[in-house]
Amino acid sequence: MLTKHLPHEEQELWNELVRTYRFEDAASLELLTQAMEARTRVRLCREQVAKEGQIFTDKKGIVRAHPLLQIERSAQASFISALRLLRLDLSGSGEARP
Repeated sequence: MLTKHLPHEEQELWNELVRTYRFEDAASLELLTQAMEARTRVRLCREQVAKEGQIFTDKKGIVRAHPLLQIERSAQASFISALRLLRLDLSGSGEARP
């Protein structure tokens, strides 16, 4: 299985998507796996930022954004991009690929 390394939340979503949609080639399954990896990064960043706060004061007294916010944004963009490439719609509208 391609997804043993995924955390439980992303593994469940991967399984649900594979049951719901047709992925007829290895490239699509790999892209879906990469999407779930990006989703994992988004979730982990959000959890850490929730614990530490969105801003901090550096050694010079300058207020800065948490560095994980940039990683979260990048991972979110990767996740959304992969979903678009796979023509998946997770909004529940039913407009996604068969």
